[in-house]
Amino acid sequence: MPEGFELLDSTSVAARIAKGRQAVESINGDKMEAMERRQLIMAKKNGSNYFGCSLTPFDEVKDGSWQSTNQKQRELTFETMVKKVPSAQFDSVTTLVTIDSVLFSKFLTVGKQNGKVIYQSIMLGKFYKNYDLNIFYVCVDENIETEIEEMLRQSKFSN
Repeated sequence: MPEGFELLDSTSVAARIAKGRQAVESINGDKMEAMERRQLIMAKKNGSNYFGCSLTPFDEVKDGSWQSTNQKQRELTFETMVKKVPSAQFDSVTTLVTIDSVLFSKFLTVGKQNGKVIYQSIMLGKFYKNYDLNIFYVCVDENIETEIEEMLRQSKFSN
C-alpha cells in the first residue's frame, strides 16, 4: 500500500458504501439492487483520495452478460456525478490496462469546473473466476494517482 494511506475499518467501509448507495438512489431516483459484494480493502489519504477493491459473485447465466452489466454500472456512475455537480463538465473514456498479465477494462471519469479538475475516478473491472472484480480509486492529486498506479503495477494475481 502506498505511504500515507490509512486502511479503513469494516464499519467505516460499510458507512462509505451506504452513503454512496444513498447518493446514487436519491440523485437518480432508482433503488439499487442489493449485492453480495465483498470489500477486500479500502484505504484513504488526505480525506478525498481513496482506493479499494471488491469482489462480487457473478453468474452470467443468471445475471446476464458481465460486459453489459459493467457498462450499465459505468453509465450510472457517470450520470450520478453529472447530476450531483451540474456546474461541472464531465468526460469519460474506457480503455484496457494489464496488471500482472490480467487484462482489465479501465473506466476513467474526470470532472472539471472552471478548467480545474475537481473529480477523477478510475474503475478497473474484470470478470475473474466467476466474480466481478473491481479495483477503484478516486483522486484529484496526480502524485497520489501515480502512487496508486505504481502499487497496481506491482500487484500479483495467483491462481
